[in-house]
Amino acid sequence: LQNPLGPRQNASMYELWMATKKALHEGLVPLFLTLIFMHAEARSQVSIGFHGREALKGEFEATSAIHTINPTFCPKPIAWGTLELQEDSHFYLCRFYEFVKDEPDVIDRQSFVEQLAKLHQSDTSPQGKFGFHCTTYNGNLPQDNSWCDSWEEFFSKGLRHVLKVREERAGPCVELNEL
Repeated sequence: LQNPLGPRQNASMYELWMATKKALHEGLVPLFLTLIFMHAEARSQVSIGFHGREALKGEFEATSAIHTINPTFCPKPIAWGTLELQEDSHFYLCRFYEFVKDEPDVIDRQSFVEQLAKLHQSDTSPQGKFGFHCTTYNGNLPQDNSWCDSWEEFFSKGLRHVLKVREERAGPCVELNEL
């Protein structure tokens, strides 16, 4: 088998692909799957299928936008795309940072909140609207990021979308419908 990421990719990325290929061949993976592989320099994900592709595209676009505004707030995205020999498999690659283990108070909460506020105040969207130019995912749940005139409209539209997908996947819920 050839390295689907091309001859310039390192052995670790090739091993990731081989493990994914084996899992697919043996029927061990669902339609929507994300495998994560990390090493000293980069973190990569491989996802399967349409939603896997869209999730990794959204991850790349979103982290690129965040990294442009505040490079210290998220890992630097490197690339995303489709594997050459497995056209239904897609990858996302970003810089990997080793975090300190077993020290939950390492993060300065005030600094985090300040950076989050800076992120949301620093970008301008087309015509001052709220949204994003592509679908992003929360796990395996696609988010409705279509442009809205107000934050309230964007939030309520997104929440209605989440509830609709939940109902499609799990069936009606009387308590949620009453809300």
